[in-house]
Amino acid sequence: PVDDEHALHVLIVNGRETQLLELIDIAAEHFSRKELEELYLTQASGKFFSHLPMLYYGSSVLGFATAFSMVGPITVLLKQTSDETSKMHGLLNLNDEKQACKKTGFLPLHVAVANGLTSMYDFLTQLP
Repeated sequence: PVDDEHALHVLIVNGRETQLLELIDIAAEHFSRKELEELYLTQASGKFFSHLPMLYYGSSVLGFATAFSMVGPITVLLKQTSDETSKMHGLLNLNDEKQACKKTGFLPLHVAVANGLTSMYDFLTQLP
């Protein structure tokens, strides 16, 4: 059983980065701030995510993207959230404990470490 996993999580797990980027753009253009919050802050949960390796996915869209080494979508999302004119402004924060995985407490950096993703660790720690 899986709860709250949505299209973005599924695209990430299936390596569909191009389609993921398209959906991120569509959401930025057409969704309200409240809909964006629901989309990006919803955490996948359920029994399926209680076992390894799924336990280390991080549950959020940013956590999943980190677990599957998707630098492009992470870069786009962080750019949107740093743009003061965007509905996304301030929405996502790689260091906000309120956005950590509810099951593990993992933020994206923890996801990179737990999954042994040194290139993602380097990427995340070198962000401005």
